[in-house]
Amino acid sequence: MRDDCKGLPIVKFNKHYSKLANNEFSTIRLKGYEIGKEYRIKTPQMEVNAICSNSMIRVLGHIPDVVLMHDTDTESSEDALNVLKKFYPHLKEDSTVYLISFEKSEDPKTTLFMTFYITENCSLAAEEINDYFQEYIEKKYPNSNVIAVDFKCKNIRDWLLVFTVDGLKVELFLKAMLKELGVI
Repeated sequence: MRDDCKGLPIVKFNKHYSKLANNEFSTIRLKGYEIGKEYRIKTPQMEVNAICSNSMIRVLGHIPDVVLMHDTDTESSEDALNVLKKFYPHLKEDSTVYLISFEKSEDPKTTLFMTFYITENCSLAAEEINDYFQEYIEKKYPNSNVIAVDFKCKNIRDWLLVFTVDGLKVELFLKAMLKELGVI
């Protein structure tokens, strides 16, 4: 346990879910968390510091079943909803929730803080963009500290990526990044 964790906001889990073994994990909550802020994650078996890397508002019924099941350690969407309703009894499929992503801050690799502004016209999934962006950063900026990443869908043709590398602001269009990686 790090000595500097005093005073961090706490995110509690009533049990140690399998997802918490990963360096990156998500949770479904009724309130959002501040992107880029460090939190103390507490379960009955562990405590760890983690940085909120994403906080997306979603309609519960629009979250894929696989995400719900992974989040709750269940094998069906019905079981997943039952687990969530234990904590939030008034939840319905049309309820608005936050899908929060965390990255453990003890992990020595580069930390990325991402905000996704997704419209219906943007066809790439956030996870795909994240994977390509990770690959691009490792190739283009090895051993650099990358923070404050915003993906903004400016129009239906391209996304603008705005991020900071070792204190310098970088703007890059998604298509240019994908071309450089040989994806398109």
